[in-house]
Amino acid sequence: MIQSPLLRGFLRPVAALYSATVSLRADLYKTGFLKKVKVAPRVISVGNLTVGGTGKTPFTMRVAELLCAQNQSVAVVCRGYKRSSGSTGSIHLASDGKEVSADVSLTGDEAQLLAQRMRGVFVVVGSPKWRAAQWVESHLPAGWIVLDDGFQHLKLTRDRNILLLDAERPFDNGRVIPMGRLREPAKAMERADLVVLVGSSNFSLGASDRERWRALSPSAEVFSAHRECAGVSLFEGKGVRPVGELQGKKLVSFCGIAQPGQFLRDLRDHQLDIADSLVFPDHHRYRPSDTRDIILRALRCGAEALITTAKDTMNLTPRAFGNWPCFIFEIKMQIDDETRFLQALSN
Repeated sequence: MIQSPLLRGFLRPVAALYSATVSLRADLYKTGFLKKVKVAPRVISVGNLTVGGTGKTPFTMRVAELLCAQNQSVAVVCRGYKRSSGSTGSIHLASDGKEVSADVSLTGDEAQLLAQRMRGVFVVVGSPKWRAAQWVESHLPAGWIVLDDGFQHLKLTRDRNILLLDAERPFDNGRVIPMGRLREPAKAMERADLVVLVGSSNFSLGASDRERWRALSPSAEVFSAHRECAGVSLFEGKGVRPVGELQGKKLVSFCGIAQPGQFLRDLRDHQLDIADSLVFPDHHRYRPSDTRDIILRALRCGAEALITTAKDTMNLTPRAFGNWPCFIFEIKMQIDDETRFLQALSN
């Protein structure tokens, strides 16, 4: 929350101009004044309204997995945020579904995570996304394209528009950038075909809540999803073990993600003893000085191990912590009523 009245006064007209601009752009696409691009594969967009994480990457992964389980050929298209080759028109095949074919400098951390964790799914990185989708149409035998973080990418026609909302603060403070975290006004949810409320492991959407969201977005089907801990794994290790194996051990957590507070809450919800925590900017590439600082903090508080997110490990060099054990808190997305969800995607 912006506390300074002077700063709020300065930012308010900036936010109003931003809101008017993005709303006008959406209207121009809706009326056909701005032309859209259509590709032959069916396109599913996964996105949100706010700056920062609502679980788009694990949700995208889950959607692709569900389609693959139906024997569909799937390509995931990502922008590849903060990749070194991020110029317009630059397109890379990050994975052919069997092998990772580009490193993190070419893909960015989120696309690299998708490429490393998914089998049987093409992962393509490109900007703008509509051009990457055209590349998929021309070069890959994919019947479906899942567009990661695509809600605001209006130029590409999609068959299903999935909007993820944080169950606790779906519209943050209700204000657009720079007064709040909304990328566009909340009325933009009218574009959604499926609205998914995402919460923590104990979250569920009641019947009355579902009806309230249907009233806000009458044309959308409403679903809920929750983050689940799939266990922990060792950085550069193999296999996932129960999270309970870390209970009773003193840990230092670190992350460079959009919602670091949520990561810390998830760790403590699983009764992990977090003696200290370090937060870096989102998509942070860890330097040797950063890893030395993390180890120093661990030594000072008598920690036995480190713990971080899967996305952060994409930005770490091999053997970054030497002999220090560094665990990954493995998260998966569970969509409630997946049968109905799949039907909504396919109809």
